[in-house]
Amino acid sequence: MLVLRRLEMCHGALVTSIRGHDVTQNSKQSPGYYAELFRAGDLFLPVSRSLQDRVLAMGCPTEKVVVHHSGIDIDQFQWRARTRALTKRP
Repeated sequence: MLVLRRLEMCHGALVTSIRGHDVTQNSKQSPGYYAELFRAGDLFLPVSRSLQDRVLAMGCPTEKVVVHHSGIDIDQFQWRARTRALTKRP
């Protein structure tokens, strides 16, 4: 997406969801990528305050970050013990 934006082939807001692995692992491998993304992006939506703290520590401007909880309602699901059949892969 950043390449398309540089080539002026992408118009409109650039909104990035921050879900976890992207900033906890990838940031170690490509720290410069995030600096460019934070400059070019319009809005960043981490799914928790912990991830919000992480992207802010990485240099994302505060005004571009809004926590967007996107979990599931666990009350809609009943817990049950796993059986071998449930954990077996084809």
